Amino acid sequence: MQKKNGISYCLLMGTMLGAVRHGGFIPWDDDMDVAMMRPEYEKFREACKRDLDQSRFFYQDHTTDPHYRWGYARIRRKDTECVRLGQEHIKIWL
Repeated sequence: MQKKNGISYCLLMGTMLGAVRHGGFIPWDDDMDVAMMRPEYEKFREACKRDLDQSRFFYQDHTTDPHYRWGYARIRRKDTECVRLGQEHIKIWL
């Protein structure tokens, strides 16, 4: 979305390590960790409303899921489920 919407972002954590060390994803770390400044994040949130393929994905944060408790958003695939050990009781849209 960077080119289309002019959003500046950077890779971090396992995504950055995978890009540098593996030339792609780390085989056992298949998510993407992306960071951006707050103004860019707001542009990203608006771009998701317009551009995200909502038949396959959904944008998840505290505004779209009242039970969501993390301070960052996620782009989630609709046909998957993530249940963290010890957090099975948390009621969030999975």
